[in-house]
Amino acid sequence: KHIVCCCLGDAVTDVIVSVRSDADVLRRCATDATSSLGGCEVVHSREDLERMMISPSTTENVETKFGGSAANVARGIGNLMHHYYGNDDENTTTTTTTTTTTTGGGGEEERIRVYFSGTIADDVEGNLFLKDLSKNRVRAEKRETIRVVENTNESSAKCVSFVNTETGQRTMRTYLGASKKKPEVEKVLEIFREGRDDETETTPITTRLLHCEGYALYDPKFLVSLITKAKELEEIDGQKVLVSIDLASFEVVRNSRETLLKLLVQKPGFVDILFCNEDEAKALVEVIPELFDEREHAANEEGEEYKIEPMVAKTIAKKINGTCVVTQGKRGCRCYSVSSLTTHGDEEEVHHIPAPVLKTVVDTTGAGDTFTAGFLFAYLLSANGEDIQRAARLGCKAASKMCGVVGCELGSTEWEEIINARTK
Repeated sequence: KHIVCCCLGDAVTDVIVSVRSDADVLRRCATDATSSLGGCEVVHSREDLERMMISPSTTENVETKFGGSAANVARGIGNLMHHYYGNDDENTTTTTTTTTTTTGGGGEEERIRVYFSGTIADDVEGNLFLKDLSKNRVRAEKRETIRVVENTNESSAKCVSFVNTETGQRTMRTYLGASKKKPEVEKVLEIFREGRDDETETTPITTRLLHCEGYALYDPKFLVSLITKAKELEEIDGQKVLVSIDLASFEVVRNSRETLLKLLVQKPGFVDILFCNEDEAKALVEVIPELFDEREHAANEEGEEYKIEPMVAKTIAKKINGTCVVTQGKRGCRCYSVSSLTTHGDEEEVHHIPAPVLKTVVDTTGAGDTFTAGFLFAYLLSANGEDIQRAARLGCKAASKMCGVVGCELGSTEWEEIINARTK
C-alpha cells in the first residue's frame, strides 16, 4: 500500500536552556501575571525572546536543536520507517523521501512518504531547518509544502525551552515569526491527490494522513478550511483522508473553545484521532464541560484522581467517532477507539498502556511528539488502523527513549531499540 503522511505545523528552532530552579525559570520567562511553569506561551517580539535568553550565569548550558511539534512527529515517523525497513541511505534522497519494501510472497510493494508543511523566512535558521528535515527522511520543499516569507525584517520561528535539571520539566516560550503566515491550502492538498509521484509511473494511494499540531487552532479559518478540503478529496477519489490533531498545550485548549467545538462536535468525522496529555485533558473538561456527562462522578470518587483521563479518552473518541489518546507521562497513556467497539461488537474499557520505567529523566522535550510519531507509525501500518494498544505501546517506548536525551533528537541505536520493541 502507498501511505502518504503530511505533518502541518510551525518550523521552530529550539534553544534549550538548562536551569536549576523553577524560580529562575519564572523570573526569566514570565510574560504576565498569569504565567506558570510548564506548557508553552507565545512571545510577541524577537526582543522579548532574546531578553529571556540572557543568563545571569556564564556557566549555563545552552543547546540549539531543530524542533516544532509537527516537525518532530514527521522526523520520528521518517526515522522509524528507515529503521523498520532497513533501508540504507542510498535509497533516500533530498528530493524524495519514499521508503519501499516487498511484503509477503505476492510481491506487493509498500510505499510510505512523509511530508512537512509550514512556513519559514529565507534565513539561516529556516534553511538549516529544512536541511535537518531532509536528513531525517522528511520531504519539505520550498514553495511547495513550505511557504517562504521573503520579508527581510522577519525571521523563522524560535522557541526557548527552559529545562529544570532536577525534574526534567520544560517551560517553553515561542516567537512564531514567519510561521504566523500559513502555507497554501492547495499546496498541502496536492500531495494527497491520486497518483502524485516523482517517478514516471503512478502509484495509487491507499492511506492518507494529515497530522496537525494544536497551535494551528490559533488560526481556525485556515485549519477548518484545510481539513474541510482534505475530507472533500474522499468524495472525489473514494480514498479516506485521516486527520489527527495533537492539542499541544493546555493554553491552546483554554483559548480555542469555539474551534474545538466545531471540530469535535459540530463537524463529526472531521477529526479521526485526537492526542492530548493529562493537563490538556483537564483543560478540555474545564473549557467544554458540557461534553463530559461523567465528569462529576469521576471527580467525586475518592482516591481516583486520575479518572479524568480515561473519561476524556472515551468521551472524545465517541464524539468524533474515532480514536482518542491521553498521555500520562511516567504513567503511560489511556486510549479508546470506536473502531475497536465496531470490530469486536461489545463495548470495551479504556485501555491503559504503562510506560517503561526510567531510572533518570534527562529532558521531557519532544517526548509527547515522539509518542505521537510512534503511535501513528504503528497505527498506519496495522491492517485497518485498529490495533490501538500496539500503537500506544510503541508510542510509550518511543517517548521513554526521548526522555533520556537532551532535545528532540535520537541516535540510530535508540531508533533501532524502538523498532525492536514493535516486532517482539
